[in-house]
Amino acid sequence: MATWHYVQGGEQRGPVGEAELVALARSGALPLDVLVWTEGMADWEPLRSTRLAAALGSTPSSATPPPLAPRPVSVAFPPVHGEPLVERKSRVAYILFAVLLGFGVHNFYAGYMSRAVLQLALWCTGLIGSVVCCGVGAPLLLFVWIWGIAEACTTTVDADGRPFQG
Repeated sequence: MATWHYVQGGEQRGPVGEAELVALARSGALPLDVLVWTEGMADWEPLRSTRLAAALGSTPSSATPPPLAPRPVSVAFPPVHGEPLVERKSRVAYILFAVLLGFGVHNFYAGYMSRAVLQLALWCTGLIGSVVCCGVGAPLLLFVWIWGIAEACTTTVDADGRPFQG
């Protein structure tokens, strides 16, 4: 008797005997469009399109069915310009870096390196001016912090053009 393999719940099942497969289908446990395979078949086919025929001999076949085709994987955000899939940056983290740190860290995080270096340089200059010259650099520190908050409110994509997550 032929042994059969079938797919149920996305997983390969079997081997089962021909009579058991027919009994499962008759009971309604397996729909007629369930994919099945037995030795001699080139690929998985729906049960309704196969002819169940008794095989010669009583020993089960040792043949291994072909592997199931992989399921398509859904991707939340496709790669940009054929690049590998990269996880998107968090908008919440970008905003928190801008508001709480205020010296360009948010731009380093998002990949805007030239803006980040400029903001860091201005912030360092303002900090040195504040410490050495008794607060003269404070307006520069305030300017860099406000600039960061403005960017946090208006920037919606990272340097590669990927939208922020969240």
